[in-house]
Amino acid sequence: GLAGIGRLMDTVFKGHPYVKAALDMACWDLAARAADVPLVAMLGGRESETAELYRVVTHGTVDQMAALAKRIVAEGYHRLQVKVGGNVRDDIERVSAVASAVPKGTVIFCDANAGWTPYQARQFADATRGIDYTFEQPCTTIEENMSVRRMLDKPMVLDESVTSLGEMLEIHRRGAADGLTLKISRLGGVTQTRLIRDVAVELGFMVTIEDTGGAEIDTAAMAHLSLSTPEERRLHAIAFHEWVTVRTASNKPPVAGSRMGIPDGPGLGIDVVPDLLGKPFFEIG
Repeated sequence: GLAGIGRLMDTVFKGHPYVKAALDMACWDLAARAADVPLVAMLGGRESETAELYRVVTHGTVDQMAALAKRIVAEGYHRLQVKVGGNVRDDIERVSAVASAVPKGTVIFCDANAGWTPYQARQFADATRGIDYTFEQPCTTIEENMSVRRMLDKPMVLDESVTSLGEMLEIHRRGAADGLTLKISRLGGVTQTRLIRDVAVELGFMVTIEDTGGAEIDTAAMAHLSLSTPEERRLHAIAFHEWVTVRTASNKPPVAGSRMGIPDGPGLGIDVVPDLLGKPFFEIG
């Protein structure tokens, strides 16, 4: 079964979560197809038809970032993730400009991707007290993020710090975050992501399920995991298949406006097109 394959991979590939994630995802797809049910049914059931999407405001000049934020909102999106983690003074200016450029009530996340020292993160947090945002992974370690959180009057989400169930439980024990971003590849696949998601929901965390990047296959797994997460605990999702030029499947998670659903059909609901993936470098049977 799936659990046995997972234990075998943990033995054979000590570490290597990115390798295990692809194989684990394929096993879940096969199991759900064999049962003739969509994967979401095996992950706890569908909690809603669609998940709200966020869009990323990438690092650029103050004017570029404000203009991009305006364009995203004009396209109907209400949730922005603003990339920070560079020069603190410049980032303060950038985030202030983005917040001023979008309608009141637009959800803003400031994601530093662990790019700052606590000193820098505190400078940023202090100078942006007047802006309504959620701070995402300002520093590298749980300890460093905790030291920032002690003076923070805003919600904090941790992303890079969540690498295992143990780390997630440590974050909970220390009260280091209000929300978690769970990335399938970083955790080693759907099995671990589902386990950590279920425990996180039980412990009261807000949860985002996504990945480090991907196309239709990966985004479909993200959609099934997101939509089996209770709506009141789900932060948002991202449509990564819209970011890439390489197609991996003939159909994809449907996106309507600022929301994403699940492709129809058993398993992941997508049909992989082998020709689009190129020549396999490894075959298993």
